[in-house]
Amino acid sequence: MEDFTEEQPLFFLSYANMRCRNESSSYENLLKTHSTDRFRVQGSLSNMEEFAKTWNCSDNSQMNPKKKYVLW
Repeated sequence: MEDFTEEQPLFFLSYANMRCRNESSSYENLLKTHSTDRFRVQGSLSNMEEFAKTWNCSDNSQMNPKKKYVLW
C-alpha cells in the first residue's frame, strides 16, 4: 500500500475490496438471479477508461477491452 500515493488507485482497491470474498462454484449457482461479486467488479472496472489508465492495463486485455459498454 505504501506505493500508492494518489487517491484514484485507492478508490479502485477499496471498491474491489468491498466485494472481496471467497465464493465456491456451488455458492455462485445459488446466486443465479444476480452476477457474482467477481463479475460485478471485473465488469464495471474493465469498462472504465480511468481504471485502465490508472493501472496501465494493456490495450485489448481482459481489464481494458477495446469495446467498452456505457450504461448512462
